[in-house]
Amino acid sequence: MATERFLKLSQDKKDRILQAARHEFARVPFEDASINQIIKEAGISRGSFYTYFEDKLDLLHYVFRDEGMRNEQYFRELLLRKQGNYWEALHEWVYSIEKLIDQGSIQEDINIMMQSGMMQRILAFTESGKMDHAECMKNEWFRRQIDPTCFRHSDRPGQFAVIIRLGNAIAMMTVMALVAHAPEEHARVLRNFETELAILREGADPHFRVGEAPIGDVSAGA
Repeated sequence: MATERFLKLSQDKKDRILQAARHEFARVPFEDASINQIIKEAGISRGSFYTYFEDKLDLLHYVFRDEGMRNEQYFRELLLRKQGNYWEALHEWVYSIEKLIDQGSIQEDINIMMQSGMMQRILAFTESGKMDHAECMKNEWFRRQIDPTCFRHSDRPGQFAVIIRLGNAIAMMTVMALVAHAPEEHARVLRNFETELAILREGADPHFRVGEAPIGDVSAGA
């Protein structure tokens, strides 16, 4: 975890260090990533680096944490924009990621995941169904913001948490599949996403029935 000294740096300096780290972690496998290259690009000394992070693994974890926080904030903004409709927010999140992949806008993020082996770890975590305390806390925020008419039995915390976890897992697995497949395969991946989400909604959304038209046009993201 980043030290208090790093967290107290100016935003410009923090961004410079993180950008240098992202460049290096995207360039080569994690084992070959060079701290010397990172500090050279960031314009800091090796001594300073070790007052900010324990080692390059600590830095990698912070890079993913920073990206995760940005991604979570984007989803929260989507949820608020959709007036608490979880299903519409999740749908737009997946399709927006697909467009970014297609445009090459997040290629560096993809390279970092590939080079660090993080894709495999995310996939294993998603498939395991594990949920830590932080995830439960996020669910509390979701509970306050989500329109309760989106769910059957929205007053049951356990069921609510499971539905959120399953919906998020479907979305994450879809994003991983989009990353792994060529653009010409994306329409098929998105159709699978529509089907899986429809099955979950059929059991959770009192207003939805399998066979209804999807929220968005699958072909639009292909």
